[in-house]
Amino acid sequence: MNCNSIVYGVFIFSMYVAWVRCSARQKSVHIISMFYLAGSYIAMNFAPDVSGKFIFYFRCASVAVGLALLAVAALSKIVQLPGVKVSRKQDFFTTWFSNPVQAIFGFFFYMFVKALPIKFASKIGEGAGRFCAKLNMPVNKKALENIRKCFPEKTEEECRKIFSDSWSVFLRFVFEVPVMQRIYKHSDKYISVEGEKYLDDLHEKPVVVVFAHYGNVSLVPFLFTKNEIKGNGIFRYPNNRLMSWFFLKMASVSGSISPIPKGDAGTRLAMKALIRKEALMIAVDQRFESAGSLDLKFFGRRAATAPGAVKLAKAFDAQIVPVHVVQLPQSKYKIVVDKPFSAEGDDTTVGQKINDIVEEWVRKNPKQWFWLHKRWGRN
Repeated sequence: MNCNSIVYGVFIFSMYVAWVRCSARQKSVHIISMFYLAGSYIAMNFAPDVSGKFIFYFRCASVAVGLALLAVAALSKIVQLPGVKVSRKQDFFTTWFSNPVQAIFGFFFYMFVKALPIKFASKIGEGAGRFCAKLNMPVNKKALENIRKCFPEKTEEECRKIFSDSWSVFLRFVFEVPVMQRIYKHSDKYISVEGEKYLDDLHEKPVVVVFAHYGNVSLVPFLFTKNEIKGNGIFRYPNNRLMSWFFLKMASVSGSISPIPKGDAGTRLAMKALIRKEALMIAVDQRFESAGSLDLKFFGRRAATAPGAVKLAKAFDAQIVPVHVVQLPQSKYKIVVDKPFSAEGDDTTVGQKINDIVEEWVRKNPKQWFWLHKRWGRN
Protein backbone atom coordinates (compact mmCIF):
# COMPACT_ATOMS: atom_id res chain seq x y z
CA MET A 1 0.00 0.00 0.00
CA ASN A 2 1.54 3.34 -1.05
CA CYS A 3 1.11 6.82 0.34
CA ASN A 4 -1.56 7.75 -2.21
CA SER A 5 -3.75 4.87 -1.08
CA ILE A 6 -3.58 6.03 2.54
CA VAL A 7 -4.37 9.64 1.61
CA TYR A 8 -7.33 8.69 -0.55
CA GLY A 9 -8.60 6.30 2.10
CA VAL A 10 -8.45 8.94 4.82
CA PHE A 11 -10.26 11.49 2.62
CA ILE A 12 -13.07 9.11 1.68
CA PHE A 13 -13.50 7.87 5.25
CA SER A 14 -13.59 11.42 6.64
CA MET A 15 -16.26 12.39 4.13
CA TYR A 16 -18.34 9.37 5.08
CA VAL A 17 -18.10 10.28 8.78
CA ALA A 18 -19.04 13.89 7.96
CA TRP A 19 -22.46 12.72 6.68
CA VAL A 20 -23.77 12.47 10.20
CA ARG A 21 -23.29 16.19 10.86
CA CYS A 22 -24.08 17.66 7.44
CA SER A 23 -27.20 18.95 5.77
CA ALA A 24 -28.63 17.16 2.74
CA ARG A 25 -27.05 19.70 0.35
CA GLN A 26 -23.61 19.30 1.95
CA LYS A 27 -23.95 15.53 1.83
CA SER A 28 -24.67 15.73 -1.90
CA VAL A 29 -21.34 17.54 -2.37
CA HIS A 30 -19.66 14.83 -0.28
CA ILE A 31 -21.04 12.09 -2.54
CA ILE A 32 -19.76 13.80 -5.69
CA SER A 33 -16.36 14.30 -4.05
CA MET A 34 -16.22 10.67 -3.00
CA PHE A 35 -16.91 9.48 -6.53
CA TYR A 36 -14.26 11.88 -7.84
CA LEU A 37 -11.65 10.61 -5.37
CA ALA A 38 -12.60 6.97 -5.97
CA GLY A 39 -12.31 7.47 -9.75
CA SER A 40 -8.94 9.17 -9.35
CA TYR A 41 -7.64 6.38 -7.14
CA ILE A 42 -8.76 3.64 -9.53
CA ALA A 43 -7.34 5.43 -12.59
CA MET A 44 -3.93 6.10 -11.05
CA ASN A 45 -3.42 2.80 -9.25
CA PHE A 46 -4.93 0.28 -11.64
CA ALA A 47 -3.84 2.02 -14.86
CA PRO A 48 -0.61 3.82 -13.94
CA ASP A 49 0.72 3.93 -17.51
CA VAL A 50 -2.20 5.73 -19.08
CA SER A 51 -2.15 9.36 -20.13
CA GLY A 52 -3.32 12.26 -18.06
CA LYS A 53 -6.21 12.78 -20.48
CA PHE A 54 -7.55 9.30 -19.65
CA ILE A 55 -7.37 10.02 -15.92
CA PHE A 56 -9.25 13.28 -16.50
CA TYR A 57 -12.02 11.52 -18.45
CA PHE A 58 -12.22 8.75 -15.85
CA ARG A 59 -12.62 11.34 -13.09
CA CYS A 60 -15.38 13.03 -15.11
CA ALA A 61 -17.12 9.69 -15.60
CA SER A 62 -16.93 8.99 -11.87
CA VAL A 63 -18.45 12.36 -11.05
CA ALA A 64 -21.15 11.74 -13.69
CA VAL A 65 -22.10 8.50 -11.94
CA GLY A 66 -22.41 10.37 -8.65
CA LEU A 67 -24.51 13.09 -10.28
CA ALA A 68 -26.76 10.49 -11.91
CA LEU A 69 -27.46 8.82 -8.58
CA LEU A 70 -28.23 12.20 -7.01
CA ALA A 71 -30.53 13.11 -9.93
CA VAL A 72 -32.48 9.86 -9.60
CA ALA A 73 -32.71 10.35 -5.84
CA ALA A 74 -33.94 13.91 -6.35
CA LEU A 75 -36.58 12.55 -8.74
CA SER A 76 -37.81 10.27 -5.97
CA LYS A 77 -38.37 13.41 -3.88
CA ILE A 78 -40.27 15.13 -6.68
CA VAL A 79 -42.47 12.25 -7.88
CA GLN A 80 -45.65 12.25 -5.79
CA LEU A 81 -47.91 9.23 -5.94
CA PRO A 82 -51.49 9.80 -4.75
CA GLY A 83 -51.98 8.30 -1.30
CA VAL A 84 -48.56 6.62 -1.24
CA LYS A 85 -46.51 7.08 1.91
CA VAL A 86 -43.16 5.64 2.91
CA SER A 87 -43.92 3.23 5.75
CA ARG A 88 -40.88 4.15 7.80
CA LYS A 89 -38.37 6.97 8.00
CA GLN A 90 -35.41 6.32 5.72
CA ASP A 91 -31.83 7.35 6.39
CA PHE A 92 -29.66 9.40 4.06
CA PHE A 93 -27.86 6.41 2.54
CA THR A 94 -31.15 4.69 1.69
CA THR A 95 -32.73 7.81 0.18
CA TRP A 96 -29.78 9.07 -1.84
CA PHE A 97 -27.94 5.90 -2.77
CA SER A 98 -29.72 2.60 -2.13
CA ASN A 99 -33.10 3.63 -3.55
CA PRO A 100 -31.68 5.16 -6.77
CA VAL A 101 -29.48 2.11 -7.36
CA GLN A 102 -32.49 -0.19 -6.91
CA ALA A 103 -34.55 1.96 -9.28
CA ILE A 104 -31.86 2.02 -11.96
CA PHE A 105 -31.36 -1.74 -11.68
CA GLY A 106 -35.12 -2.30 -11.74
CA PHE A 107 -35.52 -0.18 -14.86
CA PHE A 108 -32.80 -2.02 -16.81
CA PHE A 109 -34.08 -5.39 -15.55
CA TYR A 110 -37.59 -4.52 -16.72
CA MET A 111 -36.43 -3.33 -20.15
CA PHE A 112 -34.09 -6.32 -20.64
CA VAL A 113 -36.67 -8.97 -19.73
CA LYS A 114 -39.37 -7.15 -21.72
CA ALA A 115 -37.36 -7.85 -24.88
CA LEU A 116 -37.13 -11.61 -24.22
CA PRO A 117 -39.47 -14.28 -25.61
CA ILE A 118 -42.18 -15.15 -23.09
CA LYS A 119 -41.17 -18.79 -22.62
CA PHE A 120 -37.50 -17.87 -22.30
CA ALA A 121 -38.30 -15.31 -19.59
CA SER A 122 -40.29 -17.98 -17.73
CA LYS A 123 -37.41 -20.46 -17.92
CA ILE A 124 -34.90 -17.92 -16.60
CA GLY A 125 -37.21 -17.14 -13.68
CA GLU A 126 -37.66 -20.81 -12.81
CA GLY A 127 -33.90 -21.41 -12.94
CA ALA A 128 -33.20 -18.35 -10.80
CA GLY A 129 -35.76 -19.62 -8.29
CA ARG A 130 -34.07 -23.00 -7.97
CA PHE A 131 -30.77 -21.20 -7.38
CA CYS A 132 -32.21 -18.91 -4.68
CA ALA A 133 -33.74 -21.92 -2.91
CA LYS A 134 -30.21 -23.27 -2.33
CA LEU A 135 -28.94 -20.11 -0.65
CA ASN A 136 -28.37 -20.14 3.11
CA MET A 137 -30.61 -17.20 4.01
CA PRO A 138 -32.73 -16.69 7.18
CA VAL A 139 -35.86 -16.18 5.06
CA ASN A 140 -35.29 -19.57 3.42
CA LYS A 141 -34.92 -21.29 6.77
CA LYS A 142 -38.13 -19.69 8.04
CA ALA A 143 -40.09 -20.65 4.93
CA LEU A 144 -38.91 -24.25 5.09
CA GLU A 145 -39.81 -24.37 8.78
CA ASN A 146 -43.35 -23.14 7.97
CA ILE A 147 -43.76 -25.83 5.30
CA ARG A 148 -42.73 -28.52 7.80
CA LYS A 149 -45.26 -27.23 10.35
CA CYS A 150 -48.09 -26.98 7.83
CA PHE A 151 -47.43 -30.43 6.34
CA PRO A 152 -46.17 -32.61 9.21
CA GLU A 153 -47.20 -35.71 7.27
CA LYS A 154 -44.72 -34.98 4.45
CA THR A 155 -41.13 -36.17 4.43
CA GLU A 156 -38.16 -33.80 4.57
CA GLU A 157 -37.48 -34.40 0.89
CA GLU A 158 -41.07 -33.52 -0.03
CA CYS A 159 -40.94 -30.32 2.05
CA ARG A 160 -37.71 -29.24 0.37
CA LYS A 161 -39.22 -29.96 -3.04
CA ILE A 162 -42.22 -27.75 -2.23
CA PHE A 163 -39.87 -25.00 -1.04
CA SER A 164 -37.66 -25.14 -4.14
CA ASP A 165 -40.67 -25.19 -6.47
CA SER A 166 -42.27 -22.24 -4.65
CA TRP A 167 -39.13 -20.17 -5.29
CA SER A 168 -39.34 -21.12 -8.99
CA VAL A 169 -43.01 -20.15 -9.13
CA PHE A 170 -42.30 -16.80 -7.48
CA LEU A 171 -39.35 -15.78 -9.68
CA ARG A 172 -41.13 -17.01 -12.80
CA PHE A 173 -43.87 -14.56 -11.84
CA VAL A 174 -41.28 -11.77 -11.39
CA PHE A 175 -39.70 -12.47 -14.77
CA GLU A 176 -43.08 -12.64 -16.50
CA VAL A 177 -44.29 -9.26 -15.26
CA PRO A 178 -42.31 -7.33 -17.93
CA VAL A 179 -43.79 -9.55 -20.68
CA MET A 180 -47.30 -9.57 -19.20
CA GLN A 181 -48.61 -7.22 -21.86
CA ARG A 182 -47.84 -9.83 -24.53
CA ILE A 183 -49.44 -12.56 -22.42
CA TYR A 184 -52.61 -10.43 -22.23
CA LYS A 185 -52.48 -9.80 -25.98
CA HIS A 186 -52.32 -13.55 -26.72
CA SER A 187 -54.58 -14.57 -23.84
CA ASP A 188 -56.31 -17.28 -25.87
CA LYS A 189 -52.95 -19.07 -26.06
CA TYR A 190 -51.69 -18.57 -22.50
CA ILE A 191 -54.71 -18.08 -20.21
CA SER A 192 -57.71 -20.27 -19.43
CA VAL A 193 -60.50 -19.46 -16.96
CA GLU A 194 -62.40 -21.90 -14.78
CA GLY A 195 -65.64 -20.84 -13.09
CA GLU A 196 -66.16 -17.77 -15.28
CA LYS A 197 -69.91 -18.38 -15.10
CA TYR A 198 -69.91 -16.98 -11.55
CA LEU A 199 -69.08 -13.52 -12.92
CA ASP A 200 -72.13 -13.30 -15.19
CA ASP A 201 -74.43 -11.99 -12.46
CA LEU A 202 -71.94 -9.57 -10.91
CA HIS A 203 -72.08 -6.75 -13.46
CA GLU A 204 -73.11 -3.39 -11.97
CA LYS A 205 -72.89 -4.83 -8.44
CA PRO A 206 -70.41 -4.20 -5.62
CA VAL A 207 -67.94 -7.11 -5.54
CA VAL A 208 -65.00 -7.89 -3.25
CA VAL A 209 -62.52 -10.19 -5.02
CA VAL A 210 -60.24 -11.91 -2.49
CA PHE A 211 -56.99 -13.45 -3.70
CA ALA A 212 -53.71 -14.75 -2.32
CA HIS A 213 -50.06 -14.51 -3.35
CA TYR A 214 -50.50 -17.66 -5.32
CA GLY A 215 -49.30 -18.44 -8.84
CA ASN A 216 -49.29 -15.09 -10.63
CA VAL A 217 -51.37 -12.41 -8.90
CA SER A 218 -50.86 -9.95 -11.76
CA LEU A 219 -53.26 -12.06 -13.87
CA VAL A 220 -56.25 -11.61 -11.55
CA PRO A 221 -57.19 -8.33 -13.31
CA PHE A 222 -57.55 -10.29 -16.55
CA LEU A 223 -60.98 -11.33 -15.32
CA PHE A 224 -62.12 -7.71 -15.27
CA THR A 225 -60.66 -6.98 -18.71
CA LYS A 226 -62.28 -10.03 -20.29
CA ASN A 227 -65.69 -9.52 -18.68
CA GLU A 228 -65.73 -5.72 -19.02
CA ILE A 229 -65.98 -5.16 -15.29
CA LYS A 230 -64.54 -1.98 -13.79
CA GLY A 231 -62.00 -3.06 -11.17
CA ASN A 232 -59.88 -1.59 -8.38
CA GLY A 233 -57.01 -3.22 -6.50
CA ILE A 234 -55.66 -2.49 -3.02
CA PHE A 235 -51.88 -2.87 -2.98
CA ARG A 236 -49.01 -2.20 -0.63
CA TYR A 237 -46.38 -0.23 -2.50
CA PRO A 238 -42.64 -0.60 -1.82
CA ASN A 239 -40.88 1.86 0.49
CA ASN A 240 -38.74 3.00 -2.44
CA ARG A 241 -40.87 5.67 -4.10
CA LEU A 242 -39.15 5.20 -7.45
CA MET A 243 -39.83 1.47 -7.38
CA SER A 244 -43.42 2.33 -6.52
CA TRP A 245 -43.63 4.21 -9.80
CA PHE A 246 -42.41 1.13 -11.68
CA PHE A 247 -44.85 -0.98 -9.66
CA LEU A 248 -47.73 1.22 -10.76
CA LYS A 249 -46.68 0.83 -14.38
CA MET A 250 -46.55 -2.95 -14.01
CA ALA A 251 -49.85 -3.15 -12.13
CA SER A 252 -51.68 -1.18 -14.82
CA VAL A 253 -50.79 -3.54 -17.70
CA SER A 254 -54.36 -4.80 -17.89
CA GLY A 255 -55.74 -1.30 -18.33
CA SER A 256 -58.83 -2.20 -16.31
CA ILE A 257 -57.52 -1.83 -12.75
CA SER A 258 -57.20 1.36 -10.72
CA PRO A 259 -54.50 0.82 -8.06
CA ILE A 260 -55.49 1.89 -4.54
CA PRO A 261 -52.82 2.25 -1.83
CA LYS A 262 -53.28 0.76 1.61
CA GLY A 263 -54.10 3.18 4.41
CA ASP A 264 -56.81 5.67 5.32
CA ALA A 265 -56.80 7.36 1.92
CA GLY A 266 -57.01 3.97 0.22
CA THR A 267 -59.94 2.93 2.41
CA ARG A 268 -61.91 5.99 1.31
CA LEU A 269 -61.16 5.25 -2.34
CA ALA A 270 -62.22 1.62 -1.85
CA MET A 271 -65.52 2.69 -0.31
CA LYS A 272 -66.20 5.04 -3.23
CA ALA A 273 -65.48 2.20 -5.68
CA LEU A 274 -68.03 -0.07 -3.98
CA ILE A 275 -70.57 2.77 -3.90
CA ARG A 276 -70.11 3.01 -7.69
CA LYS A 277 -70.82 -0.76 -7.79
CA GLU A 278 -67.36 -1.69 -9.00
CA ALA A 279 -65.15 -4.67 -8.16
CA LEU A 280 -62.47 -4.40 -5.48
CA MET A 281 -59.42 -6.72 -5.32
CA ILE A 282 -57.91 -7.43 -1.87
CA ALA A 283 -55.08 -9.80 -0.89
CA VAL A 284 -56.08 -11.76 2.22
CA ASP A 285 -53.06 -13.94 2.98
CA GLN A 286 -50.71 -11.48 4.70
CA ARG A 287 -50.08 -10.93 8.40
CA PHE A 288 -51.82 -7.88 9.89
CA GLU A 289 -50.65 -7.23 13.46
CA SER A 290 -52.58 -4.05 14.23
CA ALA A 291 -55.54 -2.88 16.24
CA GLY A 292 -58.71 -4.40 14.87
CA SER A 293 -57.04 -7.40 13.25
CA LEU A 294 -58.96 -10.68 13.23
CA ASP A 295 -57.47 -13.45 15.37
CA LEU A 296 -58.03 -16.40 13.03
CA LYS A 297 -56.51 -19.79 12.18
CA PHE A 298 -54.52 -20.71 9.09
CA PHE A 299 -53.25 -24.28 8.86
CA GLY A 300 -54.26 -24.66 12.50
CA ARG A 301 -51.94 -21.86 13.65
CA ARG A 302 -52.83 -18.37 14.84
CA ALA A 303 -52.71 -15.92 11.93
CA ALA A 304 -53.56 -12.25 12.48
CA THR A 305 -55.69 -11.25 9.48
CA ALA A 306 -56.73 -7.87 8.09
CA PRO A 307 -60.49 -7.27 8.50
CA GLY A 308 -60.79 -4.95 5.48
CA ALA A 309 -62.29 -7.41 2.99
CA VAL A 310 -64.90 -8.63 5.48
CA LYS A 311 -65.92 -5.19 6.76
CA LEU A 312 -66.18 -3.64 3.28
CA ALA A 313 -68.24 -6.57 1.98
CA LYS A 314 -70.65 -6.33 4.91
CA ALA A 315 -70.92 -2.53 4.80
CA PHE A 316 -71.87 -2.45 1.11
CA ASP A 317 -73.67 -5.81 0.87
CA ALA A 318 -71.05 -6.97 -1.64
CA GLN A 319 -70.52 -10.51 -2.84
CA ILE A 320 -67.15 -12.06 -1.93
CA VAL A 321 -65.50 -13.81 -4.89
CA PRO A 322 -62.40 -15.95 -4.18
CA VAL A 323 -59.97 -16.07 -7.13
CA HIS A 324 -56.58 -17.73 -7.55
CA VAL A 325 -54.20 -18.24 -10.47
CA VAL A 326 -52.39 -21.53 -11.08
CA GLN A 327 -49.12 -21.61 -13.01
CA LEU A 328 -48.98 -24.26 -15.72
CA PRO A 329 -46.05 -25.44 -17.87
CA GLN A 330 -45.09 -23.60 -21.07
CA SER A 331 -45.84 -20.14 -19.60
CA LYS A 332 -49.54 -20.94 -19.37
CA TYR A 333 -51.99 -20.12 -16.57
CA LYS A 334 -55.38 -21.14 -15.28
CA ILE A 335 -57.50 -18.57 -13.43
CA VAL A 336 -59.93 -20.26 -11.05
CA VAL A 337 -63.05 -18.42 -9.83
CA ASP A 338 -64.74 -20.00 -6.81
CA LYS A 339 -68.44 -19.67 -6.05
CA PRO A 340 -69.29 -16.21 -4.63
CA PHE A 341 -70.79 -15.92 -1.16
CA SER A 342 -72.23 -13.14 0.97
CA ALA A 343 -70.65 -11.83 4.18
CA GLU A 344 -73.29 -13.25 6.51
CA GLY A 345 -72.35 -13.71 10.14
CA ASP A 346 -69.84 -11.97 12.38
CA ASP A 347 -66.45 -10.78 11.15
CA THR A 348 -64.58 -13.74 12.65
CA THR A 349 -66.83 -16.31 10.97
CA VAL A 350 -66.60 -14.71 7.53
CA GLY A 351 -62.85 -14.08 7.88
CA GLN A 352 -62.25 -17.70 8.89
CA LYS A 353 -64.22 -18.90 5.88
CA ILE A 354 -61.93 -16.88 3.60
CA ASN A 355 -58.83 -18.27 5.36
CA ASP A 356 -60.16 -21.82 4.96
CA ILE A 357 -60.62 -21.26 1.22
CA VAL A 358 -57.04 -20.01 0.83
CA GLU A 359 -55.78 -22.96 2.92
CA GLU A 360 -57.64 -25.32 0.60
CA TRP A 361 -55.85 -23.77 -2.40
CA VAL A 362 -52.46 -24.16 -0.73
CA ARG A 363 -53.08 -27.75 0.35
CA LYS A 364 -54.12 -28.66 -3.17
CA ASN A 365 -50.99 -27.17 -4.76
CA PRO A 366 -48.55 -25.95 -2.06
CA LYS A 367 -45.73 -24.93 -4.42
CA GLN A 368 -47.93 -22.17 -5.90
CA TRP A 369 -48.11 -20.18 -2.66
CA PHE A 370 -45.53 -17.59 -1.64
CA TRP A 371 -44.03 -19.21 1.47
CA LEU A 372 -41.37 -16.53 1.97
CA HIS A 373 -43.54 -13.91 3.65
CA LYS A 374 -44.09 -14.01 7.43
CA ARG A 375 -47.73 -15.12 7.51
CA TRP A 376 -47.59 -16.28 11.12
CA GLY A 377 -45.14 -13.75 12.54
CA ARG A 378 -42.46 -14.72 15.04
CA ASN A 379 -44.51 -17.18 17.10
